[in-house]
Amino acid sequence: MSNFFSKEYSRFNSGDAYPYIIILFLCIVFLYGYLSSKVIDKLTDDINNIRDVIDNIYSNSEIPVKLPVKGEDEISKLSLAINRLLDRLIYNQLKIAQQEKLRKEYMNQLSHDIRTPLSVIKTQLYYIENERNLTQAIQKINYNINYLTKLIDHMYDETFIKQEDVDIPLIEENIQEIILESLKKWNYLFKKENITIYNNINHLIVWKIDKLWFERILDNIFQNIINHASDSDKIIINYVPSNGEVHECISIIDFGSGFDFEQEMRKNENTGLKIINNVSEKIGITVTYTSSNKGTQIQMFRKLS
Repeated sequence: MSNFFSKEYSRFNSGDAYPYIIILFLCIVFLYGYLSSKVIDKLTDDINNIRDVIDNIYSNSEIPVKLPVKGEDEISKLSLAINRLLDRLIYNQLKIAQQEKLRKEYMNQLSHDIRTPLSVIKTQLYYIENERNLTQAIQKINYNINYLTKLIDHMYDETFIKQEDVDIPLIEENIQEIILESLKKWNYLFKKENITIYNNINHLIVWKIDKLWFERILDNIFQNIINHASDSDKIIINYVPSNGEVHECISIIDFGSGFDFEQEMRKNENTGLKIINNVSEKIGITVTYTSSNKGTQIQMFRKLS
């Protein structure tokens, strides 16, 4: 190195090399210290960022920004693990928010459904007070009390009814009997509105459904008829068998003034149609609406397995 810088040739002398060796050693130590300080500073910054993220998770309700992941070192692997923890936390928060929304919707639907049997019970109490049709009134009161009990038992399922992972057990039920039972509950109100029921289902029909939820669909259909088709003088209930192209269905036809389905669905207070739509898919039924100023037809198609 001396010969190179001095441009002259001289014989190597070990004594003359000591200053160069010391200078080289000091440069190496300085460079090592500089690089070490940079590594330590970066490591400290990464640890502080991780600490800040963890503190934000603990103290704030908002989800912090994810940590940057660069490289394959241990700090990067730790940051990746914390990011996965944040993903799980975000998922849980979204799930809790969705469950809270479903709970509020369910409470609105539940209050709507409870009014139906309570109205029937109130009507039958009037008969009891006037000592008219006592046996029939007591039977209807007992039936509606049992209906309310079953409805409350299904609260958990309904809370999560919109979630895809909820599986409502379906069993074979006699549709004819369910329709007759539902008509008995509404018979008084139909007579009061001078509406005649023409039930053309006079044979055994077996569908694989949930009985209580199917009753809820029928109750909300009949309640909508009372609310929106009180000017109708009759209701026709038909059964249409499958013909290879169309699934078998139950149709309920009124002859009222009709309604705009999309407009009614947008109304917050009209929970009846929302209940029908929310529940029908879960119990293997497709519901369609056809309405005009000459009446409304509601068809319930059974999904074939």
